[in-house]
Amino acid sequence: AACRGAKDAVPALIECLQETDSDVRNSAAKALGNLGEPAKRAVAALTECLKGSNSDVRKSAEQALGKLGEHAKVVAALIKCLEDSEDVVRRIAAEVLGELDEHAAPVAVALTKCLEDSEWGVRSSAADALASCSPARPLATAASWACAASTSALASATCRAASASRASAAASASAARAAAAASAASALA
Repeated sequence: AACRGAKDAVPALIECLQETDSDVRNSAAKALGNLGEPAKRAVAALTECLKGSNSDVRKSAEQALGKLGEHAKVVAALIKCLEDSEDVVRRIAAEVLGELDEHAAPVAVALTKCLEDSEWGVRSSAADALASCSPARPLATAASWACAASTSALASATCRAASASRASAAASASAARAAAAASAASALA
């Protein structure tokens, strides 16, 4: 009886995905994801949500699509989300794609490109997702190291920039003190 109730709720939830209120669309996407496979006829409507302007709705739609069991129909749309303007949407797409083992080959190729993302969280999620893709496991170690290396490089560069900035400030202060001393000395002479 519970499954029948879930299936009966799906058409109303699909209608809610069309609402103008983003909170309603977001809640509907989450509810469809929570229903899992009984909501698989919502795949087209949820895929359409990935094109919307609200990043919370896109993120919830991605998560729901990963739970519906219709992975062959959603892989391409989720891979496209890896190019979203919002880093949180790219990160969630990477996480969801990492859970789709049966499509590991095309997913691994797309996730490998994410290792060069400008946002650390996206790179990290891509590396974790690669680790969970069966055929991509050999790439996962390299991906994790690459992600860590890029983080280390960024940290090193930040430290070098901070040190250079402090050194420059100290040199400027020393030069100012020297100029003030020279000015005071010439005034006394």
